[in-house]
Amino acid sequence: MGELAQELGIVEGYSGFKYKEEGKDGVKGECVDMMQVVLSIFFSSGGTLEELEEILQRKNTKWKDKMDSA
Repeated sequence: MGELAQELGIVEGYSGFKYKEEGKDGVKGECVDMMQVVLSIFFSSGGTLEELEEILQRKNTKWKDKMDSA
C-alpha cells in the first residue's frame, strides 16, 4: 500500500514526492503487486477459486448498483 501511495504521490505531483521519478511499472504495477499480496492472503486463508468468483460477482454487483444510483 505504501509503494502504491508513493507512486500516486509522484504522478499527482505532491510536494513530498517531487524529487522522485515514477517507477518502471508506475501506479498500474503497484496495483498489480497489491492484488498479488491480497490474493495470496485470500488463498492462504483457505479461500478457493470458486469462492473468489462468487464473492467478486456479489460485491461487483453491489458496487455497480451503488454507482448507478449515485
